[in-house]
Amino acid sequence: MNSEETQGHGTPPIASLEFVRRAKAVVSAWPSTLDARMKQRPYATLGVALAIGVGAGVLLGSRILRTVLASVASYTVVELGRAYLQQSVGSTAPASR
Repeated sequence: MNSEETQGHGTPPIASLEFVRRAKAVVSAWPSTLDARMKQRPYATLGVALAIGVGAGVLLGSRILRTVLASVASYTVVELGRAYLQQSVGSTAPASR
């Protein structure tokens, strides 16, 4: 096989496209089948909800992680505000002579 027939990791592109197509079908069908799956497997549903709750509790319960989260959020807000101001000032700046 030459490099045109395979991707960088050696799999043919058709196999990758088929995987993406199947994954997209599963993800798009997931919300519509969620209710039925919850009724069929209630203990698994409770386990997933418990894991999400514990993860959120650990994240928000740790002072260090809360500080990191707050720092990232404030940095994001500052950078978005700076980009917005540069865009608005740049579009209303008078033409140079």
